[in-house]
Amino acid sequence: MLGGDIYLSEKMTSGFLKSLVSTGSKSIPRPMDRLTDRELEVLGLIGRGRTTREIAENLKLGVATVDTYRARIKEKMNFRNANELQHYAIRWVQERE
Repeated sequence: MLGGDIYLSEKMTSGFLKSLVSTGSKSIPRPMDRLTDRELEVLGLIGRGRTTREIAENLKLGVATVDTYRARIKEKMNFRNANELQHYAIRWVQERE
């Protein structure tokens, strides 16, 4: 920052503009953006129809840990119940394939 102005290299400016175009110029992050990589991984497995026990075995975690991830995802995404989480996860996986 120089004299109150922000200066970016050409490469940084280009990257910044591309990110604005692809995600829009919203200043409020989408709920999806708040999920950690592990939460996204759990969400993907939920969307593929895996049970909590199957997710735990797949990720080599305890069932209680997977339940904690599910609860965090529901909280961050403002889902009221497990059904909302499941339906969203299925749609999310289908969109990515």
